[in-house]
Amino acid sequence: DACAENTGPLLAHIDAASVARDMDVIRAVLGDDKINYLGYSYGTFLGAVYAELFPEKVGKMVLDGAVDPAVSDLDALAFQMGGFESALRAYMDDCQANDSSCPFTGGTDSGMAQVRQMLDGIDAQKLESADGRVLDSATLGTAIAENLYAEDFWPDMTAMFNDLYDGSADSAFQAADDYNSRNSDGTYADNGADVYAAVTCAEGDLGTDSVDMQGDIDALKAKAPTIGDYFGYDDTFVLEALCSNWPHPVADLPTEYDAAGADPILVIGTSNDPAT
Repeated sequence: DACAENTGPLLAHIDAASVARDMDVIRAVLGDDKINYLGYSYGTFLGAVYAELFPEKVGKMVLDGAVDPAVSDLDALAFQMGGFESALRAYMDDCQANDSSCPFTGGTDSGMAQVRQMLDGIDAQKLESADGRVLDSATLGTAIAENLYAEDFWPDMTAMFNDLYDGSADSAFQAADDYNSRNSDGTYADNGADVYAAVTCAEGDLGTDSVDMQGDIDALKAKAPTIGDYFGYDDTFVLEALCSNWPHPVADLPTEYDAAGADPILVIGTSNDPAT
């Protein structure tokens, strides 16, 4: 309700097809016959939609870390969970091999089981942060996700796990807050999480009768047996509840993506990337 009130009629036009048409207006205003475009992550979806809608207007286009524009939300999220699981295994390999402060032992599989045990038991511990918040398993899932986006964050992950074993929740909340752009006073640095949620509802099928995240949690666990369901609790399930109450219908987007007639497009796929 607040999103609808504060955004107004624009809220019905925040999907990728609407953005692609905006991009073409920008191209025309600049006086360019074709658009040159570099897209990362979600930007690869915008580029794919633009190329499908306006193939003759595509100049040099690079889509780096491409998301698959043709899969359902559930499939996309499940594959993303698989990326996170793979990244966590890579962290676990490095942690036990190269970090003397690593709290995990017994090899990668054993370490992954220890992470799962921590997630399974964290709610009962009721660890409290300095500001009074009590850590739950969904928030810990978000904290782990934050530290899997780059290898540079792996030392922070190790420090966080050590803190948790010592009974301190502060570093876990710090990582989750960073993920959500939450300031220390409880305000938010930007509306990125809101935009992510709104665009997801505008474009996808999470809010439709064809998706039941509680019923389909096995799809997440199949791709990510250690962390898939816990990551879902703080993201996917929230989105399903939100999108089920979204005030606008799902946007009309292309169903095929071949950009027939466009100049060649460079699409770069990534391996073990938890983002895309």
